[in-house]
Amino acid sequence: MNVAFWNVRGSSRKTLPEELKFMCASRHLSIITLCDTKSQLPPPSSLLCRGGFNSCDFIPSSGRSGGFWILWKNSISSMFNLEVTFKHRHFLCCLFSDFKFNTKFYLVFVYAPAHENVKDVFWSEFTTFIKSLDSLFVVMGDLNEIKNASEKMGGQTPTMSRFTRLNNFINDTKLLSLPFYGSKFTWRKKRDGQNNIHEILD
Repeated sequence: MNVAFWNVRGSSRKTLPEELKFMCASRHLSIITLCDTKSQLPPPSSLLCRGGFNSCDFIPSSGRSGGFWILWKNSISSMFNLEVTFKHRHFLCCLFSDFKFNTKFYLVFVYAPAHENVKDVFWSEFTTFIKSLDSLFVVMGDLNEIKNASEKMGGQTPTMSRFTRLNNFINDTKLLSLPFYGSKFTWRKKRDGQNNIHEILD
């Protein structure tokens, strides 16, 4: 079962269905969550068809920011029952149950806020929620934080306080950071010279 999380930065562009089709076909995806859809509506049926998906759920955006679409294929029902159990402006939680073997786990998709004035409240709420889960869990998404100075290149040198929220979250919830492949940095702000910023935010 292959799962992906994609920050689409708006879902209104005409090329999105073809981009989704290519991503799903090349990676053989069973589930994909799109964040920052900037949409108040559920995903259109035409988008599901292009990606070969049968089911969906969503969280509407708040004004012109945020929003989630989660799409999945019915083929996963041969392995698990999928249920969206919790929705928050910045994250959604899915429960995967295998009744045959009496097992379950949670998959939590998160798009953390980028604005400094709401980060402390979010991380407090998110930590409390994760610690309330009663089984194994996986967290994936766009965290908008870094763990240490090596996860940023360019721009102003980050202070120790920049690392506190994410590291406290990892320690409090006993999470393990999984290795990944590809580019060292997962986000960049295209500017000239030293202002060209690269960070690991996922």
